[in-house]
Amino acid sequence: MRIVIWGAGKSLEKNIHRICLEDICCLIDSDTEKQECRIFGKKVYGPEKLSEIKYDYVVISSELYFDEIAYQLLFWYGVEYGKILGWKGFLQEERSTDNALRNSAKEICINYGIRNVLDVGGILEINSYWNIADKKFTLDILYTNTQIYDFVEHRYRKAYADMDSLSEEYDFLITEKDAVAKGWTQILQRSHHAIAASEKSHNNLPKEAWVDRIQVFNIQGLHLLGASRKKKDVCIYQVTHKKFSPVNGKPYKPIHAGRLGKVDLGYQGDEEGDNISALNDKINECTALYWIWKNDASEYVGLNHYRRLFRSAVNKEWMLQDFEVQVLLEHYDIIVAEAYDTGRLSVLEVMRYQVCGEALDNTYETLCDIIQENKEDYRAFQYVMNGHMLYPCNMFIASKEIMDAYCEWLFPILLEAVEKVEIKESWDDYSKRILGFFAERLLTVWIVQHDYRIKELPILFLNQPDK
Repeated sequence: MRIVIWGAGKSLEKNIHRICLEDICCLIDSDTEKQECRIFGKKVYGPEKLSEIKYDYVVISSELYFDEIAYQLLFWYGVEYGKILGWKGFLQEERSTDNALRNSAKEICINYGIRNVLDVGGILEINSYWNIADKKFTLDILYTNTQIYDFVEHRYRKAYADMDSLSEEYDFLITEKDAVAKGWTQILQRSHHAIAASEKSHNNLPKEAWVDRIQVFNIQGLHLLGASRKKKDVCIYQVTHKKFSPVNGKPYKPIHAGRLGKVDLGYQGDEEGDNISALNDKINECTALYWIWKNDASEYVGLNHYRRLFRSAVNKEWMLQDFEVQVLLEHYDIIVAEAYDTGRLSVLEVMRYQVCGEALDNTYETLCDIIQENKEDYRAFQYVMNGHMLYPCNMFIASKEIMDAYCEWLFPILLEAVEKVEIKESWDDYSKRILGFFAERLLTVWIVQHDYRIKELPILFLNQPDK
């Protein structure tokens, strides 16, 4: 194992005796006075060197500054979330791992549409004292060797003595790490998704045919294991027009919008294959959306941005991880950004404060002329534009089938508007992107006309240094 330790201060000194020095390839520290020195025989580098170092894990030595450093690792230096550990996670402190399992399972069940849960061994209730009134789902228990007291058992709807006696299927299952060592086959036969504490090395898991369905689920530097019976093929694109640090790891992938004639940033470009990359200066990220529609074959697709991601309900300053996406897509048809209330002004009136009046009026009138050919679309368009709510930022995750249907509706409208709206030189640069801003509102127009199971998530706004 090759580990990098971030933090060459007192916390490292306190815990160094618990680590095999041979496993440490180097230290990272932001203190320039420590950089290029040797501490405990290990070279200290600045964090910008991380991209040049081969490692299995980055261990953050400071508990106090863990969140701040993890944020930098994820969004500044492109470290894969499955490779970030805190001291407790690296040292496999059982009590901390159990707490992480318990707390993350609760957040997932409460926030991600879970209806019925099986608790194997009483993980949720042991030493937890969780008020039953907090539960928004049914909760059953499967006994293991763990003793469950009568005054704890009453918190559960049903109690089972063994797996064979289970009478139903579950949305979600929380289990002990011993179950992982024995294999997940029998567990997943009873549940769509399962979560467990990680063994010291999850590389030693049984190599069953479905082992690729297991994902590391990182809870603030403590690694849990998540598994899905039917793991979905998901790709969430981070749209950008500039160099940045993309999220490293599934299901994320960067895409360069408007790359035609521009410097290659090293990301997937929207000028390949069937594309409308040349229109990027008019319709913004919709050129990337068009490319995804025409060229991506994933089962599920999403659109996020280089500085805006869906925020996790479990790790408040992190993006959604793969396991969370898998759970959400089991219960919702489409994930969108939290609805934005425009207050006393309508959606259309707010836009009047953002762009020049001529750009707004010309484009709005053109879109009305195009959309009114379909009475239902026109009614929905007026409902949204004169209303006070929209799903912002063109952000979503949905099945490719839903996205295809949306794009088949959107792009005929948008491309006709591109032909008919004259972008005038007298308009400011922001107003020249007016078609892209209306396209953002059209996502809400589409959604209000369909009976989708919708999950709204808050946006995580990223603060990244310029590349």
